[in-house]
Amino acid sequence: MKKQLLFVFVVMLLCCSLMAQALEISPVEETENGLVTADGDVYQVPKDIEGWLIPGMTCYPVRCGHFAVDLPMEWECFDAGYAYPAIVAMTPDGGVLMVAEYPAEMDPETTEDEYAASFLTEGRALFAGETTESSKLLDTFLLDGLPALQVEMVGQGFEMVWVNDQGDLYFLMYQTGINQLDANVPLVMSSFHLPVQRTPPSAEESFFETQALPDGTLAITAYTGSATHVQVPKTIGGQAVTQLASYAFYETSVRQVLLPDSITSIGEFAFSGCSRLVSIRLPAQLEELPNGMFESCFELYDVQLPDSITRIGESCFYGCSYLESIRLPRNLEQIGNYNFIICQWLERFEVDEDCVGFITQDDGTVLLSKDGKRLVCYAPWQERSQYQVPDGVEVVDAMAFNDANALETVMFPQSIRQIGGGAFARCVRLQRVEIPVMEAELGIMPGMMVQTETGVEKVDAYTSIITGGQTVLVGPEGGAAQQHAQKYDISFEAMEPITD
Repeated sequence: MKKQLLFVFVVMLLCCSLMAQALEISPVEETENGLVTADGDVYQVPKDIEGWLIPGMTCYPVRCGHFAVDLPMEWECFDAGYAYPAIVAMTPDGGVLMVAEYPAEMDPETTEDEYAASFLTEGRALFAGETTESSKLLDTFLLDGLPALQVEMVGQGFEMVWVNDQGDLYFLMYQTGINQLDANVPLVMSSFHLPVQRTPPSAEESFFETQALPDGTLAITAYTGSATHVQVPKTIGGQAVTQLASYAFYETSVRQVLLPDSITSIGEFAFSGCSRLVSIRLPAQLEELPNGMFESCFELYDVQLPDSITRIGESCFYGCSYLESIRLPRNLEQIGNYNFIICQWLERFEVDEDCVGFITQDDGTVLLSKDGKRLVCYAPWQERSQYQVPDGVEVVDAMAFNDANALETVMFPQSIRQIGGGAFARCVRLQRVEIPVMEAELGIMPGMMVQTETGVEKVDAYTSIITGGQTVLVGPEGGAAQQHAQKYDISFEAMEPITD
């Protein structure tokens, strides 16, 4: 009820009569570094703001219709409620921020929602070059390539950023005079973006470096363009594009990439470090996601795997913090190590019912091999505090429970034989892990890149299954749990061995 009253209070502050005045919208253009200009001046973050918040680490994504906005994690965020297409967030010091969408087909004359009608009428008037007694134009610029306006709501203590996507209007409203908001709104505005661009993406051939292949087709070796929404062409210079080389888009600023179906092979780390990548369309006949393909793509959350995929390589989705769910296709046979690590917003897996290699349990929150012997990942964004690993599980992947912040107790079955290193990394509330067997291999990190006397090699390494916290390992005296506890200075509690 408190949140509903807050929302009503906010929208009432913004309701105003529309006494239009003529307004000339100034021309805008994007700069090379991705910022925007207004009347020729660079639109950028004030220098006195202490650094940028790291996407996916100290921020979280809030979605509103076709837009998304990154907010600091310490802000409270909640849906405004039925009939209000909006998100309301509150800062720790009481500031209010709201994001809303109003589609082009919405008619302010017929809608029963008077607040939405008022907002929509206001926004359309502003983009038509009109203003009101209650609004003062502060700035015009491009936001994700779309026309945007910054407006002060005179005497109301709020400012708004309006965005126009071919008639669909969005606004970001924030309260002025609040420390948390004053410091963070430039960041929020810069990350107020379309997950999928509905205006045409760039397909400029000159933005790609290529290499000829023996069969007469081309491999793209590098993307050198400045466009953030990119459609990779099927042909370049009349030659078919069939491959995307390793590191082709490495650490570029792309947000959306559409790959043609002519591409049948993608190299390792092709999109690694694309920290602003939100959406990607994969080729329909692609069979493998290579190692590290989306590593550190913090904002990626719109990725559909075609049914042709049979293998997901190692660390492919490592650090994809924004992923909420992912669908695994029917032909998937193999998932490499170190996937879904630092994917703290992952809620569930969707697995095709005919998938040859994997199944899920507990409404998609736990991913297992088809035979139930391997636990690949426990989706971290869950509320339950206690979890019983299913009978029959023999192997738990390294980092399998990482970021499961609600977990307090985990109990393993008699079938367990191996628990990977860092299995409970960053499980900050974990208090108790029960391993009821005498013999088990704990802490293995298979195939880690390790510096050796002869150079960097891929070897099996070992580390603790628990990092941080006050967790107690529980197991039979003299067994694997006690030995592991002693080796890594973890508290231990003896339990009677369980016999069949």
